[in-house]
Amino acid sequence: MLSNSQVVDLARALESHLQAQDGDLTDFLPLIRMHLYFAQRPAAHMASPAAGAGRLRMLVDVVTGVGRMLQARLVGIRCRQVFVAPATHRNVPRGGALESKHLDSLVERYARDGDAIWELRPVPPGVTVDRSLPCAVLAVARLLARLRGPSRRVRALRDQLDAYAQACEPELNWDLPRLELSLATFETARGIFYWLFRRSDIRRAFFVCYYGAAQFPLLAALNDLGRETVEYQHGIQSDVQPMYSGWEHLQRKPASMPDRVLLWDGVALRRISRWADALGIETEEVGNLWFAAMFKEAPPHSSSRSILVALQLYPSHFNENILDAMQQSLDLEWVFREHPYAVLSAEQRDALLERNPRLRIISPTDEPLEASLARCTVCITGFSTVGLEAVYCGRRAIFTHENAREGLADYIDDERCFYAAEAADILRLVRGEG
Repeated sequence: MLSNSQVVDLARALESHLQAQDGDLTDFLPLIRMHLYFAQRPAAHMASPAAGAGRLRMLVDVVTGVGRMLQARLVGIRCRQVFVAPATHRNVPRGGALESKHLDSLVERYARDGDAIWELRPVPPGVTVDRSLPCAVLAVARLLARLRGPSRRVRALRDQLDAYAQACEPELNWDLPRLELSLATFETARGIFYWLFRRSDIRRAFFVCYYGAAQFPLLAALNDLGRETVEYQHGIQSDVQPMYSGWEHLQRKPASMPDRVLLWDGVALRRISRWADALGIETEEVGNLWFAAMFKEAPPHSSSRSILVALQLYPSHFNENILDAMQQSLDLEWVFREHPYAVLSAEQRDALLERNPRLRIISPTDEPLEASLARCTVCITGFSTVGLEAVYCGRRAIFTHENAREGLADYIDDERCFYAAEAADILRLVRGEG
């Protein structure tokens, strides 16, 4: 599996090659890069929104999609602003419901009467989200792309990618048939969105996460029509996150990227500006709206000696030296918090508890993240956003994955944020000795 920095290097080389062949391919480049990024990750993360769906489900989606599209075209889209986010982000339990913290706080800050909220599938278990217009369009576009096959332009691009793969990186997982379908779907969906939005009242669209099968053609169509497109930062952005770094070489801004980006802090603003300025993408620091609302006053002080370990993909993104440090500090309270998309199996839980019977393992549905952070003194994670959120709460953060060492250097100040990969260094930091 390639590291994030290797994916960026591969993508930059490929994109430079493609631009030299045909500068009109620029709008496809973010889509190709997203495919390369996920193709080099565990197989579970390559699942598309339609993966695993039976033919009946796909038929229902298409029929529903046609109905929604006709309704939108005939009745019209009256909202002036839309807010777009993945439905998987609705995973924060609060008051008997699940909140989508960045989407909800963005809506609270910028929404007006009559604005629309579109949450994109796949929908996680336990979340009920109305099937949004972009998902309806995507279902229809995917079927049309399958029925009529890729355009001449997409076939030519597939041939270029095939030749490049064979000549330069034949051992990698390129999965070109899947990419070809994604490119054909993008072209079709972009045309449908343009047809739907040409007479709509939409003047501005906010995106929480600009990249995705539905987001790319939606962005492209809105940009084609001259409507304002804005992304709000949804997570920590490192120098090696493939979708947020290494774009300086592009000849122009792809239509599948937003016009403007709203960032949490000065570090994120400066690193995005390194490439966004050259492409004419505006950047603005607006703060983390969710944490600003949660902590209108100073975050609560913790007098405990609790160590919070925020898991990511376990065990692939987990540093085993954390367990060694834990066994040398059993006098401290250790809490492992599961990732909402990667819950531990019973066998994994048992193996962790064998290392420390006093270990507490909690899930995101047990309590809000802010409650977990409020009780800890130190938060340990691979390279997750939770580390930065711990800092926002006045806690210390220890990053333990090489992606953090490579990509979060601007955050790591050895005062609030640290990088430690060895057990001795982790132990020293959790005991407050460095």
